[in-house]
Amino acid sequence: MQFLTLSEKEIKTESIYRAIRVPHIVISISGENDTETLVPTNQYRQGLLHLKFDDVCDIDERYLYFTRAQAAEILEFINKHITSISLIIVQCHAGLSRSVGTAAALAKIINCADDDVFRKGIPNMFVYTTILDTFFGNPHWQQEYNKIHMLRLKSMGQYLSPALIRLSATKENKRNQ
Repeated sequence: MQFLTLSEKEIKTESIYRAIRVPHIVISISGENDTETLVPTNQYRQGLLHLKFDDVCDIDERYLYFTRAQAAEILEFINKHITSISLIIVQCHAGLSRSVGTAAALAKIINCADDDVFRKGIPNMFVYTTILDTFFGNPHWQQEYNKIHMLRLKSMGQYLSPALIRLSATKENKRNQ
């Protein structure tokens, strides 16, 4: 799965966003006092999720902070579209913190690697860890994790016997405990 983080300005720029010609979804993040970003249409977009939370690095009642409910909403959204897309775009105001934290967590879950995304900005670690804690702390998501990886292996053209699939899933679950 490919990941792209964009700023509000970049996603509104026709030459950038409308030039994307692969099936994708967009997670658009704005702050509590910001207007929702108007994401242009793109015939390849399979879904759009708007979220509102501020760029804060902890639970702080003075701000609209990122919640586990929003993390679960992101995971449900990804799960709904995972088989029909090859790109996940995450957009926030500057495209450097909330979007990078979100994309890095999703890359860790889907690709088992977040290095590429971490190099693209200064990830909001509160967002990153909340998504990962929500995912790995819920048995429902553990089952989804196994499905995601089986779909990923199939899309890579690999074949695994049922016994090897069960062995891989068991090893992965033990590693995450």
